[in-house]
Amino acid sequence: MYICYMIKIVILGSSGFIGRALTDALSKANLVIPVTREKLSSTLSQLKNIDVVVNCLGSAASASVSDAYNSNFRTPENILKDLTSIGREIGCWIQLRSYYELQIPLGRSDSYSSSKLLFWQRVKELSVERSFVARSVLLPHIFGKQEESDRLLSILRRAVVQSKFFELSEGSQLLPILELEDTCTGIEKFISTDITNVDLNPFWYGSVRELVYEIESATRKSLLVRFGLEKSIDAKFGPVTFDQSGLVFDKRINDIHELVKAWRAH
Repeated sequence: MYICYMIKIVILGSSGFIGRALTDALSKANLVIPVTREKLSSTLSQLKNIDVVVNCLGSAASASVSDAYNSNFRTPENILKDLTSIGREIGCWIQLRSYYELQIPLGRSDSYSSSKLLFWQRVKELSVERSFVARSVLLPHIFGKQEESDRLLSILRRAVVQSKFFELSEGSQLLPILELEDTCTGIEKFISTDITNVDLNPFWYGSVRELVYEIESATRKSLLVRFGLEKSIDAKFGPVTFDQSGLVFDKRINDIHELVKAWRAH
């Protein structure tokens, strides 16, 4: 008799932008236990012998020092220690990392990036002490359904679909982008492999100004977007390198033309 074994996956931060979408995607073929920030204690106290924990917890990039430290380091560290305490165990912990962490050697010094990098180092330490596998997925800038309206790709989508006017910064900051549904597809495939660390490669990487120009080329019209004089703090950092040798998976959106088509379809 053929027995189908369903992996037991805990998703921390399941009510967030990525966590919500990932919960929906993984629930189709796995036993998924969503854990929201509001119900951390009550849910985690009942969990034992977990195959995979995916950490989607995280502060906003603009969070204060204390908020960034608590959300990106202290809270997940306490959870990890609890799940790997005596009598409990996990197979692996998957840390969702930000490409901002790669910009720290380039001069980035914000609390969000430094606390996330510090926690990843802590995960690796604890994996040796408590015998679980530490794995990571490095993410570019993720955009998609139900993202906050003030995020760049949400703004540009409304500029295309609703012909609304927006004013942006000077536009020289570099932005690697990947769509949310494709992100979930990549993470799901990663879970099924024995790869330890992987970079989910962006389908497009360039400056914000170049992105606007390419969208205008794809739509064959000028967007109601004006670039200001003020430079984004991100403009100070050069490009980072995403490892091209890792995971290969089919993407729904592979270029700006497909992006514009998807925007117009919804």
